[in-house]
Amino acid sequence: VEMEYRDSAIAIRLLWVGLAKYALEHKVALVFGVASFVGTRPIDFAHAFSYLYYNHLAPGYMQAPVIVDKLAPNIDRRLIKMNILPRSHVDEKLAIEEMPPILKGYLRLGAMVSDGLFISEEFNDIDVFVMMKVRDINRTYQKYFTGDPNAFDHLVIRPRLMKRLQMKLQNVFKKKEKKNEQN
Repeated sequence: VEMEYRDSAIAIRLLWVGLAKYALEHKVALVFGVASFVGTRPIDFAHAFSYLYYNHLAPGYMQAPVIVDKLAPNIDRRLIKMNILPRSHVDEKLAIEEMPPILKGYLRLGAMVSDGLFISEEFNDIDVFVMMKVRDINRTYQKYFTGDPNAFDHLVIRPRLMKRLQMKLQNVFKKKEKKNEQN
């Protein structure tokens, strides 16, 4: 969306209406991507990351692990964890303030996150993998975008297919880890 229209509710609504139409026409059951936080210090967003971990973590079969091999060599691998703070210390209001606006929007729709942070010094950001079952988009938004609160009910993800995909991904990661240990 062109910069001059980004604050326009009409432009954003049209964008979402177009995405909803595309999802229906192409039977898209799952959408995913990343939400980026500006900076490379996870502690600066400790409340947000911890809040996401405790309140919006995707089920295990939908997890997309951080590929630690892709992190810069000087990034401490321990920094990829999201549960920086204990649940009892997370300030929800501060957590929401720390989040980028697009992520807040995704969460309102019903998005979930995968466990792990990808820290990129090259882009000066921290990425969180975000996914959403289209079928589970909040009914109010389904009606707002399509005119029907049940528009996406037929878009089903088969858990066995997701589990097979997850197992394949885990095997790829295990092979990479073994290869790295040997080198």
